[in-house]
Amino acid sequence: MESAQLTVYCESAVVHEARYDPDSNASPVEAVAEAVATAQGTDPMDLPPLYDYIDVQAVNRLIGGRDTRIVGETVLAFTVETWNVLIRSDGHIRVLDPEQTAEPARPFEGANRLENEPERGHSPATDD
Repeated sequence: MESAQLTVYCESAVVHEARYDPDSNASPVEAVAEAVATAQGTDPMDLPPLYDYIDVQAVNRLIGGRDTRIVGETVLAFTVETWNVLIRSDGHIRVLDPEQTAEPARPFEGANRLENEPERGHSPATDD
């Protein structure tokens, strides 16, 4: 059986980009809260709890440390208040404003992968 690839496009404008650093003391969910708060121009403590919007354990599993992170390219999308949030399994976070439109594009088009991050489970040594 042939595998199919899902291609998603969005029209919302990216208003903030961030990356989760697995070597930091912050959890992945804290990185997401910080990104949303920055986009909103507020303190992360002023946001409603993220567990009202998403399974925080799923976020931590998706972009957690190298021992727990999901291998391959996975994107999680959800809404916090009026913001659309996209998280890629390599730790890249984008906060989009659906009120601001842009040309339809793939959500992480033009976003660089983390240094030494293999793409789609490939080993960096074998990529050309």
